[in-house]
Amino acid sequence: MELNVFYLGALLHDIGKFIERTKKYSQISQKEEYRDADTGWAHPKYSHWWFNNVKGGIPLFKRLNFSEKDFEGLEKLLLRHHAPESFWEEVLQTSDYLSAGERRGDAEKGSGYYYKEPLLSVFSQVFDGGEGKYYPLEKLCIEEDIVFPREKEEYSYDKLEEGFESDLKAIETEEDLLALLERYLWCVPSQVEKATPDISLYDHSRVTAAIAVAYWHEIRAKESYGEDFWKGRLRDVREFLLRGGNGRIGEEADFLLVGGDLSGIQSFIFDIPSKGAAKSLKGRSLFLSLLMEVVARYIIRKLDLRLVNTLYIGGGTFWILAPRSAENKLEEIKREISKNLLKALKGKVYISLAWIPLFYKYFFMKHEENFAKAVELLQEKLSKVKMAKFKEVFEIEGGYELLFGSPGELASYEEHCVICGENERRLLLDYDEPPATQKICKMCNSFIELSQRFGDKNYIGFKEIEPGPETEIEDCFSLFKAFGYSIEAFRLEDDDRRKRIYLENALLKKPKETFEELSKRSEGDDLLGYVKLDVDSLGRLFKEGLGENYSISRVAALSRMLALFFERYVPRKIISDTDYLVFAGGDDALIISPWNRALEIAKVIEEAFRRYVASNPNITFSVGIFLAKPHYPVSRAAETVEEELHRAKSKYVEKNGVAIWGEVFTKKEYEAVLKLWEELKGNFKKAELSEARASLFRVIAFAREIRETGESFRFPRPWLFVYALRNMKDKDFRDYLVGLYERLPFKGKVKIGGIPVEVRNPAILYIASCLAYLSTREVR
Repeated sequence: MELNVFYLGALLHDIGKFIERTKKYSQISQKEEYRDADTGWAHPKYSHWWFNNVKGGIPLFKRLNFSEKDFEGLEKLLLRHHAPESFWEEVLQTSDYLSAGERRGDAEKGSGYYYKEPLLSVFSQVFDGGEGKYYPLEKLCIEEDIVFPREKEEYSYDKLEEGFESDLKAIETEEDLLALLERYLWCVPSQVEKATPDISLYDHSRVTAAIAVAYWHEIRAKESYGEDFWKGRLRDVREFLLRGGNGRIGEEADFLLVGGDLSGIQSFIFDIPSKGAAKSLKGRSLFLSLLMEVVARYIIRKLDLRLVNTLYIGGGTFWILAPRSAENKLEEIKREISKNLLKALKGKVYISLAWIPLFYKYFFMKHEENFAKAVELLQEKLSKVKMAKFKEVFEIEGGYELLFGSPGELASYEEHCVICGENERRLLLDYDEPPATQKICKMCNSFIELSQRFGDKNYIGFKEIEPGPETEIEDCFSLFKAFGYSIEAFRLEDDDRRKRIYLENALLKKPKETFEELSKRSEGDDLLGYVKLDVDSLGRLFKEGLGENYSISRVAALSRMLALFFERYVPRKIISDTDYLVFAGGDDALIISPWNRALEIAKVIEEAFRRYVASNPNITFSVGIFLAKPHYPVSRAAETVEEELHRAKSKYVEKNGVAIWGEVFTKKEYEAVLKLWEELKGNFKKAELSEARASLFRVIAFAREIRETGESFRFPRPWLFVYALRNMKDKDFRDYLVGLYERLPFKGKVKIGGIPVEVRNPAILYIASCLAYLSTREVR
C-alpha cells in the first residue's frame, strides 16, 4: 500500500464518530451494503460512507491523483480498522490500539449520552486538581474565548459538522487537511463510553496516524522479515495492551522518540545594542521560532514522515515519532543541521538532537514505566548532548575548520557588524542609527527584513524547495533554503475561506513604535517594563502530573493546549499595540511594555491562565518584572528580568510568585500591591503636587524601614512619621497617609482595595508607594 493512502486512512479512520454523533445520518448503518458488514463498531461505516460522499469535491484528492485501487484501499482502511481482513488494516488497528493506550485502564468508566458528551479539559487530569470543566462544541476560535473550559452542558454536533463540511471544499494539501481537523475536532471527545473523555478526536487521530506512518517505514525497512513475522508481532502488541501491559513484547521497540532542544535563545535574541533594538529584536525572536519549525520539517522530510509525526513543537523544543530503522539517517541529519547552523550563526545557537527507543510498554497507560519514563529518558539524553555542543561536526570533513576557522586567519577589527560584532561576513552600509550610518552584516540585516516583511501579515506558509547549494549562508533566508524551505507570509481577510481553516499566527504581530516611543506612553516616569512568564515545574508536571493516567495521547494533548495559550491566546487577545511581544513559546513569554501597562499584563495573563487550566491550583506560572529606561542595555535588562523570575520561583515551595525590585510576592499579595498602588495614586491626585510627592517620599522611607526590619509590621518610630507630616496643608491626604499606619502594621488579614489579604510580606507598602511615586512624576 502506498504511504499517502495509508497515512490518510489512518488520519481519517475515526471521522465517522464525528459524523455519527450528529444523529442526522442514522439510516447509514442500515444501508444494504453495511447491514451485514462486521465492522466491530458502527463508526467505521460512517467513516466509509462519509469519505465516499466527499472525496470527489476535495481538491486534495484530485492533486494526489489516486487510482481506483488507491481509493479502494483507503476506503477499506476506514471500514475494516476494527475488524481487519488484510495486513495493512491490521497495522492500522494496532496503531489505533497504541494511540488509545489510555483507554485500556479506563474500562470501568462509563457515560450517558455519548452524542451529547463534551470534551473534558485535560488540565482537569493534572494531579487530579481541576474542577472538571468542559469545552463547548465550537470550532477553534481565539477571538471568542472558545478555548476556555466551562461548566458541563449538553451540546449538539449539527452546527460544527455543517461548518466542517463547508470548509472541506478548500482543502488542497495534506497540511490544509490537518489544520481543518484541528479547528473542528479539537473539542470532540475521541471516546466517551468506558473512557475518560479528555482526549480530543483530533489528538487521537494525529497520534494514530503518526504511529501508522512510522510502522509503514519500519515494515518496509524490514520486509525481509516476512508478513507472517509482522502479523505475529502486531498480534503480540494488541494482546500486550489488552492483558494490562503484561508480556515480553513490552521490552521490544519498533519506534524512536526523537527530541530537539534549542539552546542559546536568550543570548542570541538580546545580545544587541539598545540603540534601535526594536528593529531587530522581534526579527530575531521570529527567526528562532521559524528555525525550529523548519528543522523539524527538515527531519520529517528526510525521513519521509508526515507533519503528524511531530507530536509537539513549541518553546524551543520538538518531539518526533520515527521508525526504529531511522537511527543511521538521524546521525547524518544531526551532522547536517549542526553544519548549517555553524555556517550561518557561528555557533551562537545550537539544536541538540537525541533519540531513544520507544518500547511498547511506554504506550500502556498504567504500566509502571509508561510514556512518562520515555520523556524522562529523552530529556536526560538531550541534556548530555547539550553538554558537548557541535561534537558531531568533527565527523564531517573540514569540521575542525568549520568550528575554529582556518589556521592563521585574521580578522580586522575595523570591519565589523555594529549589532553582532562579526567581521567575517560581507557588510552592508544601511543601519541608519544616530550619530551616523554604521556597518551591519547581511545576517543581522535579514532579521530586520524578516520582521518588516512579515509585519502586516497574519499567516505563515512553509514551501518545500530544493536545498540550497554548498555555499556560505549569508542570511536567514539562505539558511532556511539550506534546509529545503522558503517561508512565505500572507494576509487573509475575514471572508477568505482559507482563514476559516487555519488559525492566525499571532506571533507575527509587530509593534508600531520604537522603545523610546513606547516608554513615552508610560504613566509618569518614562520607563519600560520587562515581564517574563514561565510555567512552574513543567518537567514535574509532565513527569508526574498525569500520574497513572499518563499516555502518549494525553501528553500530546497537554503539550498542544499549553502551546495554544502562550503562542495563540496571549499574543492575540492580551498583547496590544503598545506592547512588544519578544517571544511566546510553549510555556513562557517575554513582553516589553510601558511600565505601568507591564504591571497590569502580569495580572491579566494570570487571570486568563486560571480559567484556561480549569482553575487547577497545581498548574501555575511565576513572573519576573524589571523596569528600566528605554536606552538601558537590552541584554542586561533580559538578564535582570531572568534573575527576577528565578527569585519568584525560588522563594516559595509552590513557586507561583511575582518578583519586582528584588521583592517576591504571592499572586494574592501582588494583587494587593496593585490595589494599594491605585489607592495611593487616587489620593495623591487630590493633593497639591509638590507637597504630596514630598509626603509620599516619606512614606517610601518609612516603608523601607518596615521592609528591612521584617520582624514586625509596626511602623518603626511611628511618632516620627506623624511628626513629619504635621505641616501638610492638605489635611485629607495627611489623614489618609496616617491611616496607613492603622491598616498595614499588623500581621494578619487586612483589606486593600476591598480585597482581604493575608499579609506576610512587609514589602507590600514599600513597592506600592514606589510605584505611586513613579506614576506621579512629571516628565518634561
